[in-house]
Amino acid sequence: MESANSVASLNQFREHFIPAVSCNLCGSTKRTEWAKSAPIVAYECGECGLVYHDPQMTRAGRDLFYASGYFELQNDPADAAARDKMYEVEIDFLEKHAKGGKILDVGCGGGFLLGKFGPAWEKHGIEFDHRAAEHARSVLKLEVKDGEANEATYPEHSFDVIVMRGVIEHMADPKTMLNHMVPWLKPGGLLYITSTPNAESLCAELYREKWKLFTADHQIHFSKRTIVGLGKELGLALLDSAYFYLETPYANEVEDYRKIIKDAALIAQDKKSEVGSSPAFYGNMLSLILKKAS
Repeated sequence: MESANSVASLNQFREHFIPAVSCNLCGSTKRTEWAKSAPIVAYECGECGLVYHDPQMTRAGRDLFYASGYFELQNDPADAAARDKMYEVEIDFLEKHAKGGKILDVGCGGGFLLGKFGPAWEKHGIEFDHRAAEHARSVLKLEVKDGEANEATYPEHSFDVIVMRGVIEHMADPKTMLNHMVPWLKPGGLLYITSTPNAESLCAELYREKWKLFTADHQIHFSKRTIVGLGKELGLALLDSAYFYLETPYANEVEDYRKIIKDAALIAQDKKSEVGSSPAFYGNMLSLILKKAS
C-alpha cells in the first residue's frame, strides 16, 4: 500500500510541477542522476554536491500538499514518546553551547520541540501551516507567527539561537531563505539545523530511492559539506555536529546491521526489487550548529 508521504503520492499534484533544471543551492546545471522514483528524478549537483528533485512544486502546489493532512502525518500521537525522546537529545546537544536566551524555531509545527525548552529560554516560532501554528499558540501558549520565514520580519540581532528542525530540506530556495534569516541572529548567535536527512549517509548511498528519507516532502537532500559550504557564504562557521543514532529511540543496532548487510548483498546481485526501505542507522540524520561571527 502506498505511503501517504511516498514520492508516488506527488502524482496527484502534477499540475503544479515545475522543472528543476539547476541546483537549488549553487545554480549549476551540471548534474548526474542519483535516484529515480516516478514522478521524481533526483540529481546530484556536479558543483556543490546537493541532491535535488526534478520536477519540484510551485508555491501553490506545496501549499496544497502540506494542507492535505501533513500536520497530522508528522504528529501522529502514536509517535509522541519517540518524538519527545528525540527532542531531549537535540536540546541537550544545543545546550552544550547555549544554556538560554531568545530562541526562534523556524517551521515549528505545533510547537512540540519549542515547548520542550526550559524557562531559561524566551521562545518564538514561525509556522506556515495555520492549524499547526494555532495549536502552538492556543494549546502550548507559545509566541508563534503564521507564514513563511522569508515573509516574516524581526529586528536585526533579535535572537541568540535560530532552530530549523527537519525544515531546510523542504525549502525551494534555501540560500535566499537563510540569507533573510541570518541578520536576525545576534553576533555570536547560533543557527541549529537538526533532524535533517544526510544525503552522504551509508543508507542514502546504498538505498537511494529506497532510502526511508527519500520522501515526497523532502525535495532537497543536504549533507554536512553542503550545509557548511552554505554557512560560510552567509558568515557562519561550523561549531559542532552530530549524527544521532544509538541515543535515539529508533536504534536497533543488531537488526539494523543485519538488514543493511542482507540488502547490500541483494543490491550487489541486481536484486534491488527484493529490498525494502532502509532502516534507521548512524548517519541518516544530521545535526549541525553554526556560529555567526561576533
